[in-house]
Amino acid sequence: MRVQVLHLATTFGVDLPSIPKALEQLEKSRYVYVRWLAAEARLALAYAKGAGDGFIRSLIVFERASTDLSSKRGTLTPLEPDEGPASDLTIHPEQWFGLLVAGIICGSSDLLLNLNKWLEESIQAVGVDAPLTNAVRMLIDGASGEADALESNLHNTGIPATVRCGAATRLLCTEESASKRLQIQAFLTSALVSDGSFARQELVNLHAARKFAAAWRSLAHNRFQFSCPRTTVPKLLHAVDEVMAGTSTLKGLLQAAADAVGEPLGNFMERVL
Repeated sequence: MRVQVLHLATTFGVDLPSIPKALEQLEKSRYVYVRWLAAEARLALAYAKGAGDGFIRSLIVFERASTDLSSKRGTLTPLEPDEGPASDLTIHPEQWFGLLVAGIICGSSDLLLNLNKWLEESIQAVGVDAPLTNAVRMLIDGASGEADALESNLHNTGIPATVRCGAATRLLCTEESASKRLQIQAFLTSALVSDGSFARQELVNLHAARKFAAAWRSLAHNRFQFSCPRTTVPKLLHAVDEVMAGTSTLKGLLQAAADAVGEPLGNFMERVL
C-alpha cells in the first residue's frame, strides 16, 4: 500500500477518490506502523495538490503519527496491534521546518492565499500562540511587501530563516535572471534539507522540482544568460523534460541549472535526492 500510494502521490500527483477513503480506514488501524504509513501518504497527497487546504492538518497528523511510532518502537513490533494512538502525546509539528519550506515551494503559485489558509488551520488545530502558528506568521511576514523589502529580507542573515524563506518564495513568483533564480532555488532547497526533513524528501522532491523546472524552460529562450549555451542549455531542457516526466529529481535539475548558469552549488547538495 505504501509503495502504491506514494508512487501515485509523489510521481504523478494522483488523488483518486479511493485513496483518501482508504487512508481514512488505515488511520484507524490498530497497528501503529500502518497509521504512520497512512499519515505519510496523506502528506504526500497534500503536496501533490499544491499544499493548500488541509496541508497543515496533514502535517500535524504526520507529526502525531511519527511521535506515536517513536514512542512505541521499544515496546511493539510492527506486527503487534495496540489500542490506538497514545493519549498523552506531545507533538511539535514546527520541528519539520524543511517540510514547511517544501509546502511553500509546492504552493508558490498561490503563496499568500495558501499561507493564510495555513494560519487559520494552525490556529484551529494547535492554538493562536503555538510555535507552528508563529512559524506560519513569519512565513507570511517574509512573503509580504514590495520587491525591495523581499530582497532585503532574503539577504538579511540576522532575521529568522522562516521569514527569509517566505521572501524567497515570493520572489520566485516574479521574473528573475537565470543567475538569481538559481540562487533563490538553491537557498530554498538548502532550507528544505536543513533538518530531519531531508529524510522524508521522497514525499515532496519531485513536486518541488516541477515547480522549479517550469521557469527554466522560459528562461532558456534567452541563451545569453547561460555559460556555453550551445551545450548547456540543451542539457538543462533535457533535465526539465525528465523532471516533468517523473524520471529525474530535484538534484538533477539544480545541477543542470548550475552547469548552465556557470555557478557552483553549496555543500547542501550532498543531502538532496
